Amino acid sequence: MTAVIVYGSAWANIMDFAAASDPSLETGGALFGEATGGRAVVVAASDAGPGATHLSDFFLRDLAYTQAFASRLHADTGAQWVGEWHTHPEGSGTLSERDLATYVGHLTDRSLSLDTFVSIVLTPSAHHVSLEPRLWLLTRMHDLVRVTSHELTIGEPSDDREV
Repeated sequence: MTAVIVYGSAWANIMDFAAASDPSLETGGALFGEATGGRAVVVAASDAGPGATHLSDFFLRDLAYTQAFASRLHADTGAQWVGEWHTHPEGSGTLSERDLATYVGHLTDRSLSLDTFVSIVLTPSAHHVSLEPRLWLLTRMHDLVRVTSHELTIGEPSDDREV
């Protein structure tokens, strides 16, 4: 059983957004779909938005832009916010301490009603020609958060894989 499936259109958007950004600065965006019980389907991804902050080791999405994107997408498809994607221009695909603190904060914030959170971290390949993904799944179990790394699975709505 696959833990996370990312639709091809969402993956293509992520790669386009990352390719259009300054490679020396972090960028990213939000992931949308359905996630619960340690399983997720990502159907769409946003970019960081025009008011985003980009630094070499940090980025902050334009929250108003992301909320408007999320509201339109939810009205059209019912998709919910399920996570984030971002780049680590000089780092590894491992979640930083800041990443972990942020994501654990999301999962333990009862007002968000999340039990599963998806993170995709993109890093430069060995020759800086392409970006290599690393997929992380964080799952809240009572007062603990489990963090696991997974293979990135690109799928489509017609896939009959069980998530």
